Amino acid sequence: MGIRANIPKLYEVRFVRTDCQRGVYPELCYDNVMTKEQVKAVLDRVLTWPSERQEDAAKVLMLMESQNESVYRLTDEQVEEVRRRRADPKARKLTLEEFNERLRRRLGE
Repeated sequence: MGIRANIPKLYEVRFVRTDCQRGVYPELCYDNVMTKEQVKAVLDRVLTWPSERQEDAAKVLMLMESQNESVYRLTDEQVEEVRRRRADPKARKLTLEEFNERLRRRLGE
C-alpha cells in the first residue's frame, strides 16, 4: 500500500526519487502539474471538513507559504556538501567534545 494508496486519483502522479525543492533532501517527491481548477476543487472540499480539520489545513498551507519567504538559501557548494555527507550513511559522526577538540587543535589553543 504505502503513501501512494492515500492519494486520490484527481490527476496523474508520477513518483520519482529526486532532490526536492532546492535539491537538498532526497525524499519521495512527485512530478505533476495540477490545474488551477483541480487546486480549487480540493480547497472547496476543505471547506466541507470539520472546523478543526480546516484549521489544520490552513496551518499547513501557511507554513508552506512561510517557507517560500525564508531568506536562508544554500549555495551550490553547500548543497554538494550535504549530498556528499548524506551519500555515506555509515560516516563517522563527531561528538561535540570531539569537534571542539579538533577545533582547538586547528586554532592552536
